[in-house]
Amino acid sequence: MKRYRFFAYLILIAAALYACKKDALTTPDFEVSAEKTTVSTTEDAVFTFAGNPDMITFYSGQPGKEYDKIDRITDPNATNQLGFAVKYNDNFTNAAINQPRNLSVFASNKFNGKWSDSASVRNGNWVDISDRVTWPAVTSTTAVTSLFDISDFRTARDTVFIAFRYKSTTSSATSKARSWQMTNFKLNNIGSNGLVYLNGITTNNVNSANDNRLAGFNAYSFKGESVKDSLKWTLDASSTFPTGADGYSDEDWMISRAFKLSSIILDRGVYIKKRLDVVNTYRYKFTSPGTYKVTFVAVNSTVEGGSKSTIRNLTIKVE
Repeated sequence: MKRYRFFAYLILIAAALYACKKDALTTPDFEVSAEKTTVSTTEDAVFTFAGNPDMITFYSGQPGKEYDKIDRITDPNATNQLGFAVKYNDNFTNAAINQPRNLSVFASNKFNGKWSDSASVRNGNWVDISDRVTWPAVTSTTAVTSLFDISDFRTARDTVFIAFRYKSTTSSATSKARSWQMTNFKLNNIGSNGLVYLNGITTNNVNSANDNRLAGFNAYSFKGESVKDSLKWTLDASSTFPTGADGYSDEDWMISRAFKLSSIILDRGVYIKKRLDVVNTYRYKFTSPGTYKVTFVAVNSTVEGGSKSTIRNLTIKVE
């Protein structure tokens, strides 16, 4: 019995020592060859691997998939475009009593971001860009503004705020202020590689919901003797302001969060092998002609977090 316990202890000690032993970390022995270095857009480029690293990541060299640019998070040469849809409602049978357009659009690269402070809003160095907007011609009709350029607001600060100001004169039975709705807000950055970054107002760079709340709007209502501050912007998926109330005027601002104008889509690769996978070849179809620097990054790693990599590049011409 004692001998049995002795051997049991030895087995436990050996198991403990084995569990404590760290994985041996080596640089991947990895090579890549291409079946053809010139291919057409109708055929696959075929790559063959020698070696068995833990992981392999593939970069095609196309825009947004370039290994040499994976550390780039901004583009000083990006351009910037703004767009949205607007609609007004008169709600009155006599069109002659409606006040003229009382909604304006502004941009500022100097606003301090203090949207709840009247002095900051008033002195935000706002530039009226309403003349760049497509406005609806008749009531209850939505006008979709084509994307227009706001790259002229790029400065070293690399920040812009967008504001919508509702301002009416005193509403009365003979002078009614209109209600307004703004939807489908977009602020796009177009990188020098042609890819469009939707500037943080999306999920995974897809703006399928067209939700204005993603633009981070906040509302501020100016108060005064003739100003009815109970009328405010409704900040929802769409942004609305109600019809003016008799005996009162209004000045209400809806201000976006700060947008960084140099932000772009980050370059990323595709994982084509994980630790337990067996991958000897990889096929990829290029959709556009050009000459591409293809990169494969092979990595060995340990459970402790260590890693070593081997990088292989090939030039593929697509006709």
